[in-house]
Amino acid sequence: MNNLLLKETFEFRVPTEEDAVALIEEHKEKSLGLVTYKTVYRTKKEGGEVVDSWYIVTITHNYKV
Repeated sequence: MNNLLLKETFEFRVPTEEDAVALIEEHKEKSLGLVTYKTVYRTKKEGGEVVDSWYIVTITHNYKV
């Protein structure tokens, strides 16, 4: 039976937008197929003030078959 890997998805937490862009570019350079991505900005609030912020980057590698 021939099993082919079609897709891999990775999810990262990064501290800044610049780090998110660098991570996406790194994956685009290394990939053997199409790379799709999604970024989400998150914050943590305490007492109405933002105490922490980060980006969630989801990167999917779609491999050629």
